[in-house]
Amino acid sequence: MDRKKVLVIINPRAGKMSFRNSFYSVIKKISDAGCEVSVHFTTSSGDATNTVFKEADRHDLIVTCGGDGTFNEVLCGLLQSGLSLPIGYIP
Repeated sequence: MDRKKVLVIINPRAGKMSFRNSFYSVIKKISDAGCEVSVHFTTSSGDATNTVFKEADRHDLIVTCGGDGTFNEVLCGLLQSGLSLPIGYIP
């Protein structure tokens, strides 16, 4: 059985950066569920869109951690890719 591949997009500057405290726990839970996890920290505006556009075809699920801007970028990247993948959102 192939492991599901999960792309986690994180905006380290979103909100009060409170996700830093939960990062390990979230990644561990995804991994413990039998998934292969790839993590990408955004570095600039548009980075999440470009990353999802380029990487979506190699993943089964995308999880985004950040604000509504990061979520919007992930949606735009997925729409541009023409693929239909489930998206998880951790605000």
